[in-house]
Amino acid sequence: MNKAFLLLLFLPLLCAGQNFNRPAKEAIKLPHSAFIQIKEYLEKHEGQPVVPEMFLYFPTYNILNRTEHKFVDGIYYFVDSAHDSGTLLINMKGKVTILPSNTPVDAISAYANFLKNNNIPESTQISYLDVISHFLKFREINRDL
Repeated sequence: MNKAFLLLLFLPLLCAGQNFNRPAKEAIKLPHSAFIQIKEYLEKHEGQPVVPEMFLYFPTYNILNRTEHKFVDGIYYFVDSAHDSGTLLINMKGKVTILPSNTPVDAISAYANFLKNNNIPESTQISYLDVISHFLKFREINRDL
């Protein structure tokens, strides 16, 4: 069998940490306080009320640590509808910072503001920036489909 074919076949498995097409079983359960912060953000930026909380669920995924199913400090990806490409958020001690991703400038500006207000290790800053870059590429490809 051709080695190039095998590489193409297994390459997605090696890059799974940056994959934004996640199965529902990998979603984490958001604490109510984080859920409310996302709900309020969506209502403010979408310009319409979100359905009552008892009917709402935002599939949310830990991007850098797929095996962590608790809402710990980190960078996450959530989807608010079946047609949504998703949105990034950073959880820092229970405070959620949503990174709007309509344009790269929006996402990077929000991330720069987050860094000004939060002291995190440089290695974590770089990891988050890498995720943001991959996510923006994912959204661009998704938009073109």
